[in-house]
Amino acid sequence: MKTKPLQISLAIFCLFTSLAQSQTIETFESGNLDNWTVLVGNAALAGNPVLGGSNSLQLGGNPLGPEPNSMMTHKTFAGTHGRYQVYFYCDGPEAEFNFFFQYLGPEDYYQVTCKASGTNAPELRLSRSFGDNDETLASVNPGFGLGDWHELTIERRCDNEIIILIDGTERISVIDPGIAMPGTIGLGAYSEFSYADDLSFEAFSAEVSIVGDTLFCNDPIILEASDIFSEYLWSNGSNRISTETEEAGILTLEVIDFEGCVGRDSVQVLTFCPSFFYAPNIFTPNFDGQNDFFRIFPEKDIERFNLKVFNRFGGMVFETETVEDTWDGTFNGRSAPADMYLWIADMDGFALSGSLVLMR
Repeated sequence: MKTKPLQISLAIFCLFTSLAQSQTIETFESGNLDNWTVLVGNAALAGNPVLGGSNSLQLGGNPLGPEPNSMMTHKTFAGTHGRYQVYFYCDGPEAEFNFFFQYLGPEDYYQVTCKASGTNAPELRLSRSFGDNDETLASVNPGFGLGDWHELTIERRCDNEIIILIDGTERISVIDPGIAMPGTIGLGAYSEFSYADDLSFEAFSAEVSIVGDTLFCNDPIILEASDIFSEYLWSNGSNRISTETEEAGILTLEVIDFEGCVGRDSVQVLTFCPSFFYAPNIFTPNFDGQNDFFRIFPEKDIERFNLKVFNRFGGMVFETETVEDTWDGTFNGRSAPADMYLWIADMDGFALSGSLVLMR
């Protein structure tokens, strides 16, 4: 007999999930500064002091020269919203360590200035340079001293808040919409030596995934965002929380959460419908050479297969995981009685069932 088309589950492969991703930018253990551009002053690897490993970055150290500033920028990094983290060490009563982020050029950047307690002008300052305007956004007492390693953390949040932490303690919090374009980072020093080590960045993004993973032959699939967000944009043009499709291919969802973070997820929709399978509803295992065995005949190759046959009381009388295997109408070595039986099959994850009459 012919039955309805075999319907196989949709195969979905996540191409990208917009979770926060942490990356180590620099440990200064490569033996060179090839990833950096020194804009002004002095920058070199140093063996003492070090946070860990063999090297740290040494900046500054020329207070009497024509250019007491030292500054370098990373050649390839680009970031906006996220958590920047770097360790620094100030050495000397005039030492000043500077960290630059969202650096777009000499007139567009943010700067964190670290002057330790015990220097000539102790301060922790967040400032922004834009065009000809240099604006101090916040300034507090530093809360850290000379001659030791300290952890500087800058959180550039999606809701335009900037938070500065020293050794895990929040020291500055301001709201500033700032620069929207991704920018690089920079390290700098003024006057006496300052050192840096173990620089990392963790991007902030909205966590979203696409829900919906079953497509039936000739029926549409409804894909849905995993949470509620401020804005949605599907690659098919829909701007709702869910979208419908009947076609194979890649679908991408971009969302913006209520703090302004952007998240993305993509799925590749692959679907196929094998034409038909054939399963007899009657067989006569009397060994006359006609209809002596029961099996299922799919028209296409099946990778995963399981077939079970049950009697009317729910007892299993046959099971196989090989498509070509047949039931010969016996159970425990004895002929099963003529009766109605039920079969259940799993073919590549899709459940099928039917009835079978055994006649003698």
